[in-house]
Amino acid sequence: MKRVLAAILVIMLAFTLGCSKNDKDKRQENIPEKARSGMKASLIDQVSKEPVDIAKTPYVYVYGDVEYYFKTKENMEAFKKDPEKYLNKK
Repeated sequence: MKRVLAAILVIMLAFTLGCSKNDKDKRQENIPEKARSGMKASLIDQVSKEPVDIAKTPYVYVYGDVEYYFKTKENMEAFKKDPEKYLNKK
């Protein structure tokens, strides 16, 4: 019985380690190709001025050869309406 439990624990551990590696690979796939290729990107939400995790956010807008990432869809839409308003803000 102890051997069976030990085998199950080893299998669960191996599965858990394998899944965490796959999750990391998937996060890398979520980063837009332009950001991985060296295109300039803003890692600060230009509307809220908060840092953005580009691997997690689906909200991205390209303006003037720069990818801008946003924390919310509302922030992205506000930026789209008047990008210069947010870029010239200090």
